Amino acid sequence: MRFYQTLAAGRIPILIDTDIKLPFEDKIDWKNFIILEKIAQLCLYKTIEIHKTGRYLEMQKMCSEVFKNYISGDNCFYYIVQQIRENAMLKLEVIDTKPNLFYWKIKKILLNLKQ
Repeated sequence: MRFYQTLAAGRIPILIDTDIKLPFEDKIDWKNFIILEKIAQLCLYKTIEIHKTGRYLEMQKMCSEVFKNYISGDNCFYYIVQQIRENAMLKLEVIDTKPNLFYWKIKKILLNLKQ
């Protein structure tokens, strides 16, 4: 099953980390509710531990909430636009002090986007 489908189903994704960059890492602490390890055997041990402690119910709920609040439908689009906007603002601040009409037009558009 795919990562997003697993979240949508309210289940806990198990990822063997291959230096994957997860979405919205600046807003979501993924390690609190997914299983992410460098070695497959560690994923297995962590899965067993989570089931023994009963923590999986809380983690499943968090998976559903993250999917609903960040990834599904318009919410995903909103956060993507917000990240683009934040990144563009950072880049515009770095530009030299000479006014550049193109960049100022983009800055004006980004500032006027509804949040």
